[in-house]
Amino acid sequence: MTIDNEPDDAYSSRRHQFRRNQTLTGSTSTYLTSAAETMGTMQSPRATTHHLRKTQRSLGLRIVGLLVLAAMTMLFLYQFIAVVSVSYYGQITDSSDTTELARYQKGVQDYLAGRPLERIRLFLNVASLAEYLQAHDSSEVRQISAVHPAGLGKAELVIKMREPVVAWTIDGNKQYVDRDGFIFTKNHYTEPKVTVVDESGLSTGSNIKTIVSSRFLEFIGRGVGFASKEGLSISRVIIPADTTRQVQFSLNTKARTRLKLSIDRPVGEQIEDAVRANTYLTKKGIAPRYIDVRISGRAYYI
Repeated sequence: MTIDNEPDDAYSSRRHQFRRNQTLTGSTSTYLTSAAETMGTMQSPRATTHHLRKTQRSLGLRIVGLLVLAAMTMLFLYQFIAVVSVSYYGQITDSSDTTELARYQKGVQDYLAGRPLERIRLFLNVASLAEYLQAHDSSEVRQISAVHPAGLGKAELVIKMREPVVAWTIDGNKQYVDRDGFIFTKNHYTEPKVTVVDESGLSTGSNIKTIVSSRFLEFIGRGVGFASKEGLSISRVIIPADTTRQVQFSLNTKARTRLKLSIDRPVGEQIEDAVRANTYLTKKGIAPRYIDVRISGRAYYI
């Protein structure tokens, strides 16, 4: 067997010929220029496509990141409370009084100034805000019933005021009590029909503190509230003579029956006893002057 010796040039040419799936062409560099051209590309079509897709993904992620950042910024501005406006809840007689609204707005801003985190509406503690207003010359505020967005950096707070059930004038200063027994001096509703009548003669001069106390006024307010809830219409609250531990409620009936109550016994229980006694006597056709419910489980009438 004879093997012909191929020339070196022919062998070298066959070694360097193109072989499919074995020979790599092009360059991994995006651009490769020479001195004779301003731009040169030696990437294969497949490498070029891969590079374009990588660039597109990078640009897409950047755009998505910018959109997310913009959305978060808008959400922050939407939730942030920089400017506060205040409105009243329900039927308020002086809803157009801008002076009072400005006073409440200042109180809210003072509260937020000491609690920067609560300027975000999601973190605003409305119960704590109401307590702050009550403690800073706004005892008539009952609660913050709602917080509404009013634009970027703005919020509207809806304040619910206390509605009085009893009014009492002491030395020219009028005080109000709501059905929960809270005392306040500024009334935003119509004047209550129930007034306190002092027959003891003690609510003058230095004797005022003898009968005027938070517990006493709370008892009156809660008592009128319970009576109204149970269907008893109260026209007056009387402080009787010779005692500072009792109070009388005058029913709004033809007989003007008075209920004798003691502040040393829970007012709710006494009102329940009074309702049962009054219902019984009404069925019997009796119109007493007094119904005494100061003793638990018993009722006396005259």
